[in-house]
Amino acid sequence: MSNIPDNDNSRSLRDRVERLKRQHAKFELTQDGNHFLWNEQVNAEFVTWWKDTSYFIQSQIDPRIKIKDINWQANSKKQGSWVGFTQCCRISDGRPLICCLTCHKLLEHPIPKQGGNNPMKTHKKSKFHLIYAPTPQVREVEELVRISAGLVRVRKLHINFQEHH
Repeated sequence: MSNIPDNDNSRSLRDRVERLKRQHAKFELTQDGNHFLWNEQVNAEFVTWWKDTSYFIQSQIDPRIKIKDINWQANSKKQGSWVGFTQCCRISDGRPLICCLTCHKLLEHPIPKQGGNNPMKTHKKSKFHLIYAPTPQVREVEELVRISAGLVRVRKLHINFQEHH
C-alpha cells in the first residue's frame, strides 16, 4: 500500500511508481514498497536507473543537494556501522536513503559530514530499533549463516530458541 494521496497528480505518480516496480522487478523493495533497496547483484542496473531519476538530475544543478559523491559499492559499507543497514532510494524521485534492515526505519543519505556514521550508531541504540532487534540467539544464527554463506547481507532468521529441561 502506498502513502501517496488520492488525486489526479498522485494517481499518475502512483502509476509511474508501479510501472517502475514492474520495469525493475529485480530490485528488492523496502517493507513499505516505496523504495528500491540497493545490492551488489543489481548495482549496474540500479545506478543506471538512479542516474535517470529527478533527484539525481536535480543534484547535478543544485549545489545544496550533496549526492554527487555517493559510492554505492564502497567496501566500507560491508562492515562497521553499516552492518544491519543498506542503501535505498525512493522510487518516486530517486532520493537516496539508508534503510535499517532490522526495523526498516529510513535515515538520511548521504549522512551529513558533521554526523559521519553517528546517525546509524545512534539509531541502533534507539528504543524504536531495540523493539525490533533480534535476541542474542538469533544474532548468533545470523552470524553463522553470514559466515557459512559468505553473504554481505543476511536475511533475518527468526528462530525461537527454547531451553528444554
